[in-house]
Amino acid sequence: MSGDLNFHRRVIWTLLATHSIVFVGFSMRDSFFMDVINVWKKDFDLHFECPHFAIMPISANEDCENKKENLRLYGVKSLFYEVPQNSSDHSGLDILIAEIAELRGVRVSEPAVNMITRQTLGLK
Repeated sequence: MSGDLNFHRRVIWTLLATHSIVFVGFSMRDSFFMDVINVWKKDFDLHFECPHFAIMPISANEDCENKKENLRLYGVKSLFYEVPQNSSDHSGLDILIAEIAELRGVRVSEPAVNMITRQTLGLK
């Protein structure tokens, strides 16, 4: 089993070292993952650089600046979208993604569910 863990650590480390990663829907609280990202950050001595991004929900009662600073220490820049307290309404994520796409000049469109189903089944 420890061989599998070493393999997974190396894969995660390699991804962090070779790509900018965008985390969506990941709390960044998994201890195994955070240990690996901490090793990666120390190996590269990035100081204040943040090559990775986390898109995360935040409610009005949470400390946004504290969360940003904690993630920055791991080389992760955070982008937050608001979620009403005690709610599962993540429509702010759609809005944030659309805003990012617009800033980058990317056209965002949603294919109809029946079109996705037809493509998946090869019925085009």
